[in-house]
Amino acid sequence: MDRSWLSRGAMLVGLALLAGCGSGGNAAASRDSGADVSADSATGMDSGDSIPADSAAGTDSGTIPADFASLCGTACPCQTGSSPPLLVGSYVGQGTTKETSNSLWAVNDSAQFVAHVISQPGDGTITGMAQVFGSSDAGASDAGAMSFALPLTAASIVGSGSDFTIYGTDLEDTGGGCKHGVKAVLSGTVSAGSTINGCVTLVFTSETQGSACTASEIASYPGTGARFQYTLAPQ
Repeated sequence: MDRSWLSRGAMLVGLALLAGCGSGGNAAASRDSGADVSADSATGMDSGDSIPADSAAGTDSGTIPADFASLCGTACPCQTGSSPPLLVGSYVGQGTTKETSNSLWAVNDSAQFVAHVISQPGDGTITGMAQVFGSSDAGASDAGAMSFALPLTAASIVGSGSDFTIYGTDLEDTGGGCKHGVKAVLSGTVSAGSTINGCVTLVFTSETQGSACTASEIASYPGTGARFQYTLAPQ
């Protein structure tokens, strides 16, 4: 995975397929604070369990999965319900890092964000692709290449009315072949004209793969992450 604004590590944004969320919140964060950046309380994310890529179990009932609860909070609330809005289509917009505890990002970094939702069959899953374009000088201490693309395969979506939350996990290459487990929520609201006001909260888990992972990354990444906020408009 290329190191760029939103993804130099993650679902965001990875899973950043889409997202929406209000501003404000109780999650305290400052760049490289070393604190967990899950909204409003964030503990218990480092289970050490293996994370299957692009899966989020337990969302078929329209409830918040227990494994993701610590990522939900005032700054990026998680929705419930079994009738989320239909999101199939292509979107383009801008995103900004609002808080982070990992040097892969810097607060107030911004970049173009593009999302393509291929299918949403109505069974609580959603499939698509997200791509983040960023400056090679994004502001983070180890900023790298200019863009990042992430496929999202049958991730889980819940919600009702115009509000939704997407839950997903993945293994993300943060550079040089070192992959870190990532867990994230994407919550949003679809407004008039199908504009999506969004946010994503993500956290690294303790899973790592690859000989390129340094001892420092293995020790310091778990529990760190970031929150992003952005707006998408249909193309």
